[in-house]
Amino acid sequence: MRTHSRRQFLQGGSEELYCLNMVLRREFPARGAMPPVKVYAYEEAEDMPESLRKLRSELQPPSRVGSIFIGDRGYMYSGSSCLDTRILPIQKHRECPPRPKTLPRTGSALGELFDAIEKGGPLTSDFPTTSGRLTERIMTGHLAACAGVGRKLRWNVQKRECANEPQINQYVGRTYRPGWEV
Repeated sequence: MRTHSRRQFLQGGSEELYCLNMVLRREFPARGAMPPVKVYAYEEAEDMPESLRKLRSELQPPSRVGSIFIGDRGYMYSGSSCLDTRILPIQKHRECPPRPKTLPRTGSALGELFDAIEKGGPLTSDFPTTSGRLTERIMTGHLAACAGVGRKLRWNVQKRECANEPQINQYVGRTYRPGWEV
């Protein structure tokens, strides 16, 4: 996976603070029958292309966080934690019949955690198969911010390290004080 930042730290941002207006592009290679994909992350809606801002404005109520997926046949929006999923434009969503629910719904990640504790069942977003990989992808964005504007990072998933910018690896993991090791 390659990750890089496109904007300078114009709004906020420093050695200690995450910038407010960063745009990230993540590039994932082809995986089996799935083609390569580019994923853009915008900290501020103003940094989005006008076409995406227009689609986003159709959401009622407007959401501050979420994802817009661009496909061969249209767009799909998914809010935080994949709640409030919609096809965009909204008119196309209204024309589409509802899909059957095939996975259990608990309403929230915390609700799912409590259900798993009480009933002893598995989590649909458990750490080894899902959450850990998602967290790793999010953290590579933070590493790109540390690398600086326009720098491209090549993340080695197996080794959990930046392959082309070794100085970035100082931010990966931590050294614990004696007696506090995990």
